[in-house]
Amino acid sequence: MYSFIYLNKAGYNGLWRVNSKGEAITSAKEGDFVYFDPPYIPVNQTANFTNYTPNGFGLVQQKILRDTALQLASKGVNVMLSNADLPLTAKLYSNPEFKIHHVQAKRSINSNGTKRGKVGEVIITTY
Repeated sequence: MYSFIYLNKAGYNGLWRVNSKGEAITSAKEGDFVYFDPPYIPVNQTANFTNYTPNGFGLVQQKILRDTALQLASKGVNVMLSNADLPLTAKLYSNPEFKIHHVQAKRSINSNGTKRGKVGEVIITTY
């Protein structure tokens, strides 16, 4: 895990991508740790940067991610993911397997300087 953190932080802009086949989690086993940082559920109509794939990353993909996290947790994998702090997020992750932690994340990048600052996010865990 420490190697991944180093590579992630030392890599170009801290980006880590896998191909569309999702090979990164197929070998996860009991005791492993998996962190998902998906495109967040948009907080409004102009904050919809979810086009990481040709089909985007909408509600269907959010549900698939949730179900994947549950499947991994059932195998004893420790799962963490982040998302926007919205009622829809709480509804998606209402299964008792999930623990939702509310945090404030600092945003330093925005074309409008007055919109920079702290925003509500959630860290969701299965452990």
